[in-house]
Amino acid sequence: TTPALCIDGFHDEPMCVPPFLQVRQPWKVWIVECHPSKGWRFNQLIHQGFDAHPALDRTYDRSEAHALVWIPTCMNDFSVDDWTKSECAKLAVLDESDNVGHWPQVRHTHFGLYFKRSW
Repeated sequence: TTPALCIDGFHDEPMCVPPFLQVRQPWKVWIVECHPSKGWRFNQLIHQGFDAHPALDRTYDRSEAHALVWIPTCMNDFSVDDWTKSECAKLAVLDESDNVGHWPQVRHTHFGLYFKRSW
């Protein structure tokens, strides 16, 4: 079992929250390969979290994935131009940059989710 997250509470008694997984069915996740010198901290956090999740399995075949993940700060010249609408709908963009707006590659594309750190 996964240990609970515990923090210092009131009167020196710890407050513990047991983990709750929303994704319980096995999911195959494809992640855009990152450039070795870009966005490595955020990339490592994502990979460590995915590796620790019992229901996520990383795949290197985009066609068999249930979810597709792109971290623009890790690979900013990536393009979805040759993707199908179905693939774009499965795309989650995890944008950790502080720039205003969306990345140009997805501005006119229908994608599944767009998470912006600084909004």
